[in-house]
Amino acid sequence: QLKPADMFRDLADALKGPWTLPAQVLYRSHLLGRNYKFDVIDWLPPIRLLIQHRIQADPQSAKSKMGMAQFDGAVQFEIPLEPYAEDWVRGEINIVRPMVVRYVRPAPHACSGSGSEVEHWLVTAHVDPKSESMTVQFGYVTSSEQASWTCTGPSGTFTNALYVDLFGNLESVNMATMTGTKKDVTGRDTEFHEWLSVTVVEGLN
Repeated sequence: QLKPADMFRDLADALKGPWTLPAQVLYRSHLLGRNYKFDVIDWLPPIRLLIQHRIQADPQSAKSKMGMAQFDGAVQFEIPLEPYAEDWVRGEINIVRPMVVRYVRPAPHACSGSGSEVEHWLVTAHVDPKSESMTVQFGYVTSSEQASWTCTGPSGTFTNALYVDLFGNLESVNMATMTGTKKDVTGRDTEFHEWLSVTVVEGLN
């Protein structure tokens, strides 16, 4: 016959057990006269990454040669990735990307300016504990885009507002989970050059 104290103890153990026991361990509890077994997930500890990303309009692209603006913007930020499923971690962050706006070629006016855009980044990683590696996937969406340039030439000086036209193509990297690991990748298409550097600031070692 179960005593109230035993029932309370078993219930308390059941509530706290899955968060405190390591993986591959079966939690056993005697509750309400029966024995129960619970599979326990060993959640990964958080991982912190340093992201450095730069994207630049190709000065040799058709759009640049047609006279459109050349944007060049870089960001650097740390982002913590928290566990949300077995062997998965993720993080989200809002950042501001400052940009330089350069003159275009050919152009009768010399043009330069500045701008910025607010970006919402989502970074996820699937971790393989056996190989101590992970696949990091990332992407961002933009809002609050603001840019302008001032041009000076034979006809005088004028300032125009500009539509920010930057789109990244790099989406994932494979790297080790150890602290200090760094992975650099580059990308290029018909309009942009892109550079990405990912460093593990706090890893799983």
